[in-house]
Amino acid sequence: MALIDQNDEHLKILSICYVAWAAWSGAMTLLMLPFLGLMAFVMSKPELFANNRGAPPPPEWIGTIMVVVAIFAAAMGIAMTAFSYFCGRFLRERRHRMFCMIVAVLNCFSVPFGTLLGVFTIVVLERDEVRAAFAQKSEIT
Repeated sequence: MALIDQNDEHLKILSICYVAWAAWSGAMTLLMLPFLGLMAFVMSKPELFANNRGAPPPPEWIGTIMVVVAIFAAAMGIAMTAFSYFCGRFLRERRHRMFCMIVAVLNCFSVPFGTLLGVFTIVVLERDEVRAAFAQKSEIT
């Protein structure tokens, strides 16, 4: 009986950690947006790159690539924020185990805190009792 309570407690802690991680990653993504605007502004004004040696400004395509990469990074940040939030909800509700596993693996790329969260999640979700709890919940719904 104590082992089941321990698994429930671990899932509850992981759920809280995922919601907190989602809030943190969402805040970091929002902090990236003003930088994106500033970068787009600076790259659209080639005269800002003029110097006293008469060197030409960088080509326009460099600015375009930088803005596209920043937009892609912001979109990935927003997606991971949503994935982490829903993973926290699903862990609390004992639903969508495979989704939680995939998010845990993706979080392993966010060194160091995402790695810890991802590894602990994988360890907990691979327990037979936790698998049974997720299977039982999916049979009910």
